[in-house]
Amino acid sequence: MPAQSNKDTTMQRLFRQFASKPEHVWQLFTHMNDGLIVTDQALRIVMINPSYEKITGYTFAEMHGKNPNHIASNQTKQSVYEDMWKSLENEGTWTGEVINRRKNGELFWSYLTITYIPGTNKEDSYYIGLIRDITERKEAERRVRYMAYHDDLTKMPNRMMFEEKVEASLKEAEQGRSSLALLFLDLDRFKKVNDSFGHQAGDTLLTEVARRLQSVVAPQNGLISRFGGDEFTVLLEHFDDKREVKAVVDDIFEAFQTPITLAGREVSITVSIGISFFPDHGRDFQSLMQNADQAMYQTKDEGRNNFHVYTPEDAKTTVDALELETDLIKAIEREELFLHYQPQFDVQSGDPTSLEAFVRWHHPERGLLSASDFIKLAETNGHIAQLDELTVKAACRQLRTWRNQGYAWTVSVNIAKQTFEASSFIDYVQEVLNHYNLPPEVLSLEINEHDTVEDIPWAAGRLRELQKLGVRLALDDFGSGYSSLSRLKDYPVDTLKIDRSFLQDSNGTDEHAEIIKLILHLAYRLGFHVVCGGLENQTQLSFLEREGCPAAQGYYYLPPKPPGELITWIEAESGRSRTGHNSYAVSEY
Repeated sequence: MPAQSNKDTTMQRLFRQFASKPEHVWQLFTHMNDGLIVTDQALRIVMINPSYEKITGYTFAEMHGKNPNHIASNQTKQSVYEDMWKSLENEGTWTGEVINRRKNGELFWSYLTITYIPGTNKEDSYYIGLIRDITERKEAERRVRYMAYHDDLTKMPNRMMFEEKVEASLKEAEQGRSSLALLFLDLDRFKKVNDSFGHQAGDTLLTEVARRLQSVVAPQNGLISRFGGDEFTVLLEHFDDKREVKAVVDDIFEAFQTPITLAGREVSITVSIGISFFPDHGRDFQSLMQNADQAMYQTKDEGRNNFHVYTPEDAKTTVDALELETDLIKAIEREELFLHYQPQFDVQSGDPTSLEAFVRWHHPERGLLSASDFIKLAETNGHIAQLDELTVKAACRQLRTWRNQGYAWTVSVNIAKQTFEASSFIDYVQEVLNHYNLPPEVLSLEINEHDTVEDIPWAAGRLRELQKLGVRLALDDFGSGYSSLSRLKDYPVDTLKIDRSFLQDSNGTDEHAEIIKLILHLAYRLGFHVVCGGLENQTQLSFLEREGCPAAQGYYYLPPKPPGELITWIEAESGRSRTGHNSYAVSEY
């Protein structure tokens, strides 16, 4: 042990003066908050104070003559004790943190300071230790650390923890010891849940999503995090084949097959997933995450509820989409979109009876764009309702023009799901009708059947609200949404528009033809008018004639035309109609 310095400082003199009075030392010994322990050179306890007894639960009688390691827990790393003895030998003192065990078996953190007090020989040399219970502080630190690395709502690892874990895993992967894949997951239409059920239901949904994801990922020794909002990320490692990652993705989709109950109602939730692999798609965290994110948005663009593995083309696609989105927002704000019209025809007579309109956009650089080029983008960025309102306005404005010219026609507009669900839409329709001085029966609204099947009673109630305005209603793409035919009578609609895929994929004798026949029979029994879309050839027309389909439309008759060209064609083919019996419908898709 190092020799004590002979230098007699002022502090030492004052302390000796204080220590020369036993009552002073005893007061300090018995009333100090820290535990104090004194051992001889052989590490036998010769003295402990009351605070030590309180902290450990042991009395002096129980500890006298024992080694201080009597309260050791075996939870402290051996390297800590090695450092302790090395420091005591070289410097005569040591300070550090150890985990001890109370008499009742409870573990506690100790802030320990040990000082060696040398004497003239081993018999009067001692070790003095001060022990402070820092368990509450360590628990507070643990809670702070947990909060820093975990999401407060789902209790899942958060972005910070995920990034640190991936960074560590990348070091192993770089050395060839591990394979690695990142999954970027985004809930489809999460905003609708918040808007429809409230933020508390949204929180319940996120918690359940995290639980289901954990049930899939944990058995694969993967790490899942809530990355932010409705986004989750997954780290998968140590797989031999990328098909193993695909199997995990399949299990994730399977986990979401069962609806989630929110506010007493079952809600179906789907996810879009982007995947990036090390080193194919990046060698660092930022690159892998960015590419998985872009792959996820590619999934969104392709229709959601699926997965996409990153490709270099995705980056260009993402940039193009962002540029197009910016331009689309401006175009909507400036009302630069317009309508083209395609006639619907009486199948038996061949006369035009109505029109369907398709929204168009003349992009300054990309030229004329059809709805398929930007409708999904408008749905994703939340501008579809504004676009639909502009379409209603444009259709009514055109209808007013036609009526001023003597054409007594009826107009129909196709409405997206978000618009259909918006509480303000009904008032907007009424406002536009009033503005153009139009009776409500001249306007028909088309709702996609697929947008009504999640909650048929609610959808039917919403349709009845629209019906109260006096407008006509149509169920578009009928047959694609798999709604119960027995519930069809609950829909207060006037027209069923058969999904074009049934006619385009039919040869007149297959199961698609049978579906069309079934819909026609059902519509006749329930009193619905029917329009069949996608007519492309004479064979299809002959089939519809045989089955008694009332109306059809498609390129076999006429492609969509601007209003002026359409009127010229109609007048040339059918003569000018001012009787009020013809119905010309306008829809946007």
